[in-house]
Amino acid sequence: MDESGLTQQPKKLKLNEERDAVDRNIKCLQNLPEEILRYIISLLPTKDAIRTSVLCKRWEYLWTSIPNLDFKGLELAKRKQFMNFVERVLLLRDSSDIKTFTLSCDVLRDASHVSAWISAAVRRNVQQLYIGLYDFRKPFSLPHSLNKRCY
Repeated sequence: MDESGLTQQPKKLKLNEERDAVDRNIKCLQNLPEEILRYIISLLPTKDAIRTSVLCKRWEYLWTSIPNLDFKGLELAKRKQFMNFVERVLLLRDSSDIKTFTLSCDVLRDASHVSAWISAAVRRNVQQLYIGLYDFRKPFSLPHSLNKRCY
């Protein structure tokens, strides 16, 4: 056997060991109660929490009840992706209350979308609302539903 064959076998063995360790960890996570899984997912950034839905069938909809939503879309080049992402998250999210809603983006000519997102958070009884809106192309006013909830 040549020199390259000797070095490749330990690499394969190491990869198999790492894969086995990952499989064991996934099995441990899969056995956790749903409430604990939801809590763990809620600690992740919004995008990552949603990405967990592809890990296994049981996790497919866990993200829909995360209490904290954080949307930051300040990259103009990815604006359409950001807007679609926010729309889909708010559309697919279940009806549970939102604890924290953070929105930081350029408004540009999309004031109606931004207003609808804030209204959606208010309808879900948002407890903490953080808004950073920039680059207005038209006059913008906060949704009336927000004024009723401020105290």
